[in-house]
Amino acid sequence: MTEQTEAPGAERDLIPVRAEARRLYETTDMSFDAVAAEVNISARTVKKWSAQDGYWQKQHAPVSVAERARRMAELAENLQPEQGAAAAPTAAVAVAEPDPRELEAKLMEKHQRQWRVIDGLSAEAVRNRDPRAASVAFTLARTFATAQRSERIAYGIDGDGSSSTIVLERE
Repeated sequence: MTEQTEAPGAERDLIPVRAEARRLYETTDMSFDAVAAEVNISARTVKKWSAQDGYWQKQHAPVSVAERARRMAELAENLQPEQGAAAAPTAAVAVAEPDPRELEAKLMEKHQRQWRVIDGLSAEAVRNRDPRAASVAFTLARTFATAQRSERIAYGIDGDGSSSTIVLERE
Protein backbone atom coordinates (compact mmCIF):
# COMPACT_ATOMS: atom_id res chain seq x y z
CA MET A 1 0.00 0.00 0.00
CA THR A 2 1.41 3.39 -0.90
CA GLU A 3 1.35 6.37 1.38
CA GLN A 4 0.03 9.62 -0.04
CA THR A 5 2.12 12.66 0.71
CA GLU A 6 1.59 16.27 -0.12
CA ALA A 7 3.83 17.89 -2.62
CA PRO A 8 6.68 19.90 -1.08
CA GLY A 9 5.56 23.45 -0.53
CA ALA A 10 1.86 22.58 -0.60
CA GLU A 11 1.48 23.93 2.93
CA ARG A 12 3.20 27.17 1.89
CA ASP A 13 0.76 27.54 -0.99
CA LEU A 14 -2.10 27.64 1.52
CA ILE A 15 -0.66 30.45 3.63
CA PRO A 16 -2.33 33.24 1.59
CA VAL A 17 -5.57 31.22 1.45
CA ARG A 18 -5.50 30.78 5.22
CA ALA A 19 -4.85 34.48 5.74
CA GLU A 20 -7.72 35.40 3.41
CA ALA A 21 -10.05 32.95 5.16
CA ARG A 22 -9.23 34.48 8.53
CA ARG A 23 -9.69 38.01 7.19
CA LEU A 24 -13.07 37.12 5.68
CA TYR A 25 -14.29 35.45 8.86
CA GLU A 26 -13.13 38.17 11.24
CA THR A 27 -14.13 41.23 9.22
CA THR A 28 -17.40 40.12 7.65
CA ASP A 29 -20.59 38.43 8.78
CA MET A 30 -19.64 35.25 6.90
CA SER A 31 -19.80 31.88 8.65
CA PHE A 32 -17.05 29.27 8.43
CA ASP A 33 -19.03 27.47 5.74
CA ALA A 34 -19.44 30.65 3.68
CA VAL A 35 -15.74 31.51 4.06
CA ALA A 36 -14.79 27.97 3.01
CA ALA A 37 -16.91 28.25 -0.12
CA GLU A 38 -15.41 31.66 -0.90
CA VAL A 39 -11.77 30.48 -0.69
CA ASN A 40 -12.52 27.03 -2.18
CA ILE A 41 -11.39 25.02 0.86
CA SER A 42 -13.44 22.61 2.97
CA ALA A 43 -15.27 24.03 5.98
CA ARG A 44 -13.52 21.46 8.15
CA THR A 45 -10.14 22.86 7.12
CA VAL A 46 -11.23 26.43 7.88
CA LYS A 47 -12.48 25.35 11.33
CA LYS A 48 -9.21 23.50 11.93
CA TRP A 49 -7.22 26.61 11.05
CA SER A 50 -9.36 28.67 13.41
CA ALA A 51 -8.74 26.19 16.24
CA GLN A 52 -4.99 26.15 15.53
CA ASP A 53 -4.93 29.95 15.75
CA GLY A 54 -6.75 30.00 19.08
CA TYR A 55 -10.20 30.43 17.49
CA TRP A 56 -10.84 33.41 15.29
CA GLN A 57 -13.08 36.15 16.67
CA LYS A 58 -15.37 38.54 14.87
CA GLN A 59 -13.90 42.03 15.11
CA HIS A 60 -17.18 43.86 15.43
CA ALA A 61 -19.57 43.59 18.33
CA PRO A 62 -23.13 44.84 18.69
CA VAL A 63 -23.35 48.39 19.96
CA SER A 64 -25.08 48.84 23.32
CA VAL A 65 -28.04 51.17 23.71
CA ALA A 66 -25.98 53.45 25.97
CA GLU A 67 -23.19 53.65 23.37
CA ARG A 68 -25.69 54.47 20.59
CA ALA A 69 -27.21 57.21 22.75
CA ARG A 70 -23.77 58.65 23.51
CA ARG A 71 -22.93 58.70 19.79
CA MET A 72 -26.23 60.37 18.93
CA ALA A 73 -25.65 63.04 21.57
CA GLU A 74 -22.12 63.60 20.30
CA LEU A 75 -23.37 63.98 16.72
CA ALA A 76 -26.13 66.34 17.83
CA GLU A 77 -23.59 68.54 19.61
CA ASN A 78 -21.44 68.70 16.49
CA LEU A 79 -24.28 69.79 14.17
CA GLN A 80 -23.88 73.28 12.84
CA PRO A 81 -26.88 75.61 13.40
CA GLU A 82 -27.32 76.11 9.65
CA GLN A 83 -27.54 72.34 9.14
CA GLY A 84 -30.47 72.01 11.53
CA ALA A 85 -32.99 69.25 11.02
CA ALA A 86 -31.73 68.45 7.51
CA ALA A 87 -28.60 66.77 8.91
CA ALA A 88 -30.40 64.84 11.67
CA PRO A 89 -31.44 61.86 9.49
CA THR A 90 -27.85 61.50 8.28
CA ALA A 91 -26.61 61.55 11.87
CA ALA A 92 -29.09 58.88 12.86
CA VAL A 93 -28.00 56.62 10.01
CA ALA A 94 -24.37 57.01 11.09
CA VAL A 95 -25.06 55.26 14.40
CA ALA A 96 -27.71 52.81 13.25
CA GLU A 97 -27.25 49.25 14.37
CA PRO A 98 -27.76 46.09 12.32
CA ASP A 99 -31.20 44.54 11.94
CA PRO A 100 -32.22 42.97 15.29
CA ARG A 101 -33.55 39.87 13.51
CA GLU A 102 -30.15 39.35 11.93
CA LEU A 103 -28.42 39.72 15.30
CA GLU A 104 -30.88 37.28 16.86
CA ALA A 105 -30.29 34.74 14.08
CA LYS A 106 -26.50 34.99 14.55
CA LEU A 107 -26.85 34.61 18.29
CA MET A 108 -29.06 31.54 17.88
CA GLU A 109 -26.55 30.03 15.44
CA LYS A 110 -23.78 30.59 17.98
CA HIS A 111 -25.86 28.97 20.72
CA GLN A 112 -26.63 25.97 18.53
CA ARG A 113 -22.90 25.48 17.88
CA GLN A 114 -22.25 25.59 21.61
CA TRP A 115 -24.93 22.97 22.30
CA ARG A 116 -23.46 20.71 19.64
CA VAL A 117 -20.26 20.72 21.73
CA ILE A 118 -22.29 19.58 24.75
CA ASP A 119 -23.98 16.88 22.66
CA GLY A 120 -20.59 15.59 21.55
CA LEU A 121 -19.17 15.58 25.08
CA SER A 122 -22.27 13.82 26.44
CA ALA A 123 -22.22 11.19 23.71
CA GLU A 124 -18.53 10.54 24.31
CA ALA A 125 -19.09 10.22 28.07
CA VAL A 126 -21.89 7.71 27.53
CA ARG A 127 -19.95 5.79 24.91
CA ASN A 128 -16.90 5.51 27.22
CA ARG A 129 -19.01 5.12 30.37
CA ASP A 130 -16.95 7.85 31.97
CA PRO A 131 -18.68 9.60 34.91
CA ARG A 132 -16.01 12.33 35.09
CA ALA A 133 -16.56 13.23 31.44
CA ALA A 134 -20.32 13.24 32.04
CA SER A 135 -19.79 15.61 34.98
CA VAL A 136 -17.71 17.92 32.79
CA ALA A 137 -20.41 17.89 30.11
CA PHE A 138 -23.09 18.66 32.72
CA THR A 139 -21.08 21.53 34.22
CA LEU A 140 -20.36 22.95 30.79
CA ALA A 141 -24.05 22.68 29.87
CA ARG A 142 -25.03 24.69 32.97
CA THR A 143 -22.35 27.27 32.19
CA PHE A 144 -23.52 27.63 28.58
CA ALA A 145 -27.15 27.87 29.69
CA THR A 146 -26.33 30.72 32.09
CA ALA A 147 -24.18 32.58 29.55
CA GLN A 148 -26.71 32.13 26.75
CA ARG A 149 -29.58 33.32 28.94
CA SER A 150 -27.57 36.46 29.78
CA GLU A 151 -26.81 37.05 26.10
CA ARG A 152 -30.47 36.69 25.14
CA ILE A 153 -31.47 39.22 27.81
CA ALA A 154 -28.67 41.60 26.75
CA TYR A 155 -29.83 41.42 23.12
CA GLY A 156 -33.43 41.95 24.20
CA ILE A 157 -34.55 38.54 22.94
CA ASP A 158 -35.68 37.31 26.35
CA GLY A 159 -36.78 39.50 29.20
CA ASP A 160 -37.46 39.06 32.84
CA GLY A 161 -41.12 39.89 32.37
CA SER A 162 -40.82 43.29 34.02
CA SER A 163 -40.14 45.20 30.83
CA SER A 164 -42.81 47.24 29.11
CA THR A 165 -43.42 47.91 25.45
CA ILE A 166 -43.33 51.45 24.17
CA VAL A 167 -45.23 52.25 20.98
CA LEU A 168 -44.30 55.35 19.00
CA GLU A 169 -46.84 56.66 16.56
CA ARG A 170 -45.81 58.82 13.65
CA GLU A 171 -47.95 61.39 11.95
